[in-house]
Order: sequence, then C-alpha cells, then structure tokens
Amino acid sequence: MKNIIILFHFILLPFIVNSCDLFDGDADLNFQLQKTNYSVADTLRGTFIVSNFTSDDITYQFNSSCEYNLYIKRGNTIVRNYPEICAHIMLRVTLKENETKTYEIELPLVDSDYQNLDKGNYSVKIGLANNNSRVLSKEFSIN
Repeated sequence: MKNIIILFHFILLPFIVNSCDLFDGDADLNFQLQKTNYSVADTLRGTFIVSNFTSDDITYQFNSSCEYNLYIKRGNTIVRNYPEICAHIMLRVTLKENETKTYEIELPLVDSDYQNLDKGNYSVKIGLANNNSRVLSKEFSIN
C-alpha cells in the first residue's frame, strides 16, 4: 500500500496536475454588468470576456455546445441557470496568443418557470463550461 501511495504522489499526481488546464491556464477572465440596479421584468445585460495574454495557444474542451455557464442566485438558492439547452456535442475552442473572446450576455430576469424575479438582492455567477473554470460573481438588485 505504501508503494502505491508513493507512486501516486511522485509520478501520477504531477502528471495529472500538468495535463489538466487547472483554472484556465493563464487566461484572463472578466465579467461586467451594464448596471447593478434593475426593475421587475428587466433584462440583465453584461459582458464575459476570456483573454489569452500568454505566448501560447490555450485550448478549451467543452462537453456540449455551451461555452459558459451562468446562474442567478438569491441567497443560497439558484433561481435561474443559463443557457438552458445545449447540444450534446464535444466542442473545442482555441484562443491564440493575445486573442480575446467576448460573450454578450442578455438574459430576461425571470426564474426557471419564466416568472419575473421578485424584488431583492441577487448574485450572478459565470464561468467557462469546461468544468475547471474560475467562477466570477457580480451582485445586483431588483427594485
């Protein structure tokens, strides 16, 4: 058993860490909302930007056609996931050196049953849909 642990610690663990793109390599993630105060039945608008400022290409593997995941929370409760429908295909996206990819976010402020969100404080969280992305968060309110 001791030999297996030593093998894992010195041989397999460094290989796993080096072959995984943990937290998006050296990509720079940025998320901005157009505003932080909304009214009932308003539309959340923002920009999610992924930039490669390295001298190497960065390739992302996605398990579906969705390149990012976004969800809205009120307290600890998720009230909306987006996108809701993704094609079940493998998707590969490569950002070349100094390349930037911008996702324009436009999302009606409704819950998963398409009812307007209630007045209150919320957070919106977004990250790449490659299962190892940093998740960025912004706060907003509905008045």
